[in-house]
Amino acid sequence: MKKKKEFTIFFFEKLPAPNIVDIYKDIIEKNKNLKKIKLHGKKGKYFISKTLFGYMLEKSSFKIPCKDINEAKYLKIFSEIGIKEIYIPEITTKEMVKELESKFLEVENKIHEIFPFSLKKRILKKHRNKIFKEIRNRVENLNHTYFQ
Repeated sequence: MKKKKEFTIFFFEKLPAPNIVDIYKDIIEKNKNLKKIKLHGKKGKYFISKTLFGYMLEKSSFKIPCKDINEAKYLKIFSEIGIKEIYIPEITTKEMVKELESKFLEVENKIHEIFPFSLKKRILKKHRNKIFKEIRNRVENLNHTYFQ
């Protein structure tokens, strides 16, 4: 257990500030009108599709209707990490989403930088899951701090 904590702390120290959790914290601090969205809570790839009335975030039979592409992208980032519930501003801007997307890619790239492709995929996936779990824990702690 101690090694896991040491590894995730080491990993977050290697990420340039602000990281994805810091950006989420800024979003919930700066926006007064937030709505709570329940997500699937399972890591993996999610897809955005266009519907007659907006957009839909999907993974197998799980679907979340979204009013615009920015909201769908915002939810997709946190869904792929495996977060169960998230707060989203009434107006999700393109800049906000771009910043979150770039930080999500930064996490992915840093994982591959620390663990080169020569490692087995299973080992890479194990460390990726540990990092995503730490991000989930930090986001859940923020949610409890600000909304409970």
